[in-house]
Amino acid sequence: MVGTIILFNANCDSVWSPTSWKQKPVAQPTNHEDQEHLSGLPDLVSTQEIDQLSLLVVFAARGQVFIMQGGDCAEAFSDVRPDIIKSKQDLLIARSKYLSDGLGKPVVLIGRIAGQFSKPQTSCFETLSCGEVVNTYRSDNVNGDDAIARSADPDRLYMGYHSPQ
Repeated sequence: MVGTIILFNANCDSVWSPTSWKQKPVAQPTNHEDQEHLSGLPDLVSTQEIDQLSLLVVFAARGQVFIMQGGDCAEAFSDVRPDIIKSKQDLLIARSKYLSDGLGKPVVLIGRIAGQFSKPQTSCFETLSCGEVVNTYRSDNVNGDDAIARSADPDRLYMGYHSPQ
């Protein structure tokens, strides 16, 4: 077993470790009425792909490669179209080549693309212009943009799971 990494941030009173996230409160829980709805679906990413990326991160930590991550903060299901994805992919590839040439080392490109359907918000609720308080829109994977579609809906996770495939 590899030794535990523990980092301490002088600007923070807490100690970080790979499992410290488990001690943190869930600030924005998504309360799905049907928690079992997605449990039978296969993984989106294989263990082999995770292991490959982990190795590339090690190479980056050694300075052998540079990691570039790019993409939208949150996407709409309607943006999962070949023309839009190709355009984003081409842009990311061009930027990574530019970086690679400038740095003189390989660039590992991690695309946030065709699957970024959720994002946290600063508040769980928002007040509409009419004064009604509704759940905050958290992107297509969680709820709808329309005020009447603001409840967390596990079917949206199912749609998000199948959208990029």
